[in-house]
Amino acid sequence: MEDPKFWVAVSFVVFAFLAWRPLSRFIASALDKRADIIKHDLTEALRLREEAQNLLATFQRRQRDAMIEAEDIVTRAKSEADLMLHEAEKNLEEMLNKRIEIAMAKINQAETQAVQEIKSQAVDAAMNSAQNLIASQLGKSTSQELFQRSLKDIQKKLH
Repeated sequence: MEDPKFWVAVSFVVFAFLAWRPLSRFIASALDKRADIIKHDLTEALRLREEAQNLLATFQRRQRDAMIEAEDIVTRAKSEADLMLHEAEKNLEEMLNKRIEIAMAKINQAETQAVQEIKSQAVDAAMNSAQNLIASQLGKSTSQELFQRSLKDIQKKLH
């Protein structure tokens, strides 16, 4: 027992035994702190993950809503364009019908005017012929008097 190796080994075992308790407490405490930090980090990571998933779901919902709204806008724009086209066609048709009516009225007016001019010319020609015929067969004063009476009768009948 006088061997120094033996006493070094015994002192090492005693030292290790005496140092083990405080060292094991220190190591356990350090490991517990590390475990708490890891646990906190995991909890925080899970919370952040849930928050990210909620944000993703919110953005996806907003995107779907925006797409639906865009489709609604396009649909409304198409229906408004169709309505405007239909209204424009209707207005064009009404305008064309009014122009046709105006043209027909002008044609009828021109036709009536032409008929009146022809009647007037026919009356003038008939009066001239009658005047010439009467003048050739009657005396000048008698023919003038008959002509004036006939002219008044014709004017009354025309108007």
